Amino acid sequence: MNDLSSVYGHVLLAQLVDNPASQELAFRLRHQVYCKERGFEPDDSFPDGLERDEHDDRALQILVRNRLCGSPLGVSRVVLDDPGAQRSLPVETHGCTAVRERLARLRAMEYVQLAEISRFAVTRNLNRVVESQQDVGSAHVSMGVIAMIFAQSWRYGVTHWVGLLDASLPRFLRRLGITCQPIGSVIEFRGTRQPVLADLRDVWQGVARRNPDLIRLAERFANESPLPMSQATAHAAAN
Repeated sequence: MNDLSSVYGHVLLAQLVDNPASQELAFRLRHQVYCKERGFEPDDSFPDGLERDEHDDRALQILVRNRLCGSPLGVSRVVLDDPGAQRSLPVETHGCTAVRERLARLRAMEYVQLAEISRFAVTRNLNRVVESQQDVGSAHVSMGVIAMIFAQSWRYGVTHWVGLLDASLPRFLRRLGITCQPIGSVIEFRGTRQPVLADLRDVWQGVARRNPDLIRLAERFANESPLPMSQATAHAAAN
């Protein structure tokens, strides 16, 4: 059962967190991955077992679960930029002047909507949760998270992604057709991280060439046809 559509029809469920119960699942999975499995954050910083921060109140929280038992498997968030509220994106809080200057130039352009992708995590305990589907692996969970990020980005008119990548992610993203442009210097934040920027026009075209199944899954999640991305591409090209 390696086909993405079949996996997300029978085994996995990708959702936008939209109620307190699913929000708790997302934050609890973040705590499991970031505090217990990877040790990025001290466990005792979150006595309630929910890893969260000040940016979550304006973020779209994405969750992939086991469709059969409901266990959370993968998570991420899309932090929407709101320059009018004078709130920085998380990536701008790490003291990198080049990042702030690049994002300021983008914000000055018409038809640009930034969003930061962060808290991307897949549990290492996947096999214990999907024991009866051993051919469903972490890559399926990751692609479901990414497809939902695509779907919500299209829905909210996002044209550019920004984020911090560790050394393990670029190779996986390139296999999917997702390329990112480094901006600013490498920083130390939960290890070595590279600030990156991605134009969704380029991302969409790259993924369509390398992994069309992922695009189709994103279309299904967005429940829209034709893709809103075509409108964003036209606006950006005109600019």
